[in-house]
Amino acid sequence: EHLQLQEELSNLMKEQDLLENKLRTYEKEKTTFAPALEETQWEVCQKSGEISLLKQQLKESQTELNSKTNEVLNLKAQLKDLRAKMEMLEIKIHDLEDSLHAKAMELEVCENELQRKKNESELLREKVNLLEQEIAELRTELTILREEMKCGVVSIGLEES
Repeated sequence: EHLQLQEELSNLMKEQDLLENKLRTYEKEKTTFAPALEETQWEVCQKSGEISLLKQQLKESQTELNSKTNEVLNLKAQLKDLRAKMEMLEIKIHDLEDSLHAKAMELEVCENELQRKKNESELLREKVNLLEQEIAELRTELTILREEMKCGVVSIGLEES
């Protein structure tokens, strides 16, 4: 039994050595990995900060996007209003052009009528001038006849007495 205990003790001591070796190995690894772990923890912390910053930037970008979207919608509404106004103005312009064309044609008719009246007036003036000349000639003849008649009456009267 003593041998068995010694053997067991020996096994336990070997196992202890193995475990101590493993412990030393783990401690070396811990010492080796500690800076890497610390660096990794630092990087995680840094990345968390970057993520927070990116989240904030994303939020700001979304706010700006919403603002720009509203601005675009407002501009589209203004554009629609301006197009409607332009359409109304084009209709007005078309109506005014039609009216102007009608007035131009009316003016042309009036100008032709005026020219016809001027021509008619000119002809009447010429007739009036001819008639006035004729009247003047007739007056002259009448005056001459009256004078002749006076003379004739006087001469007739002298002859009768």
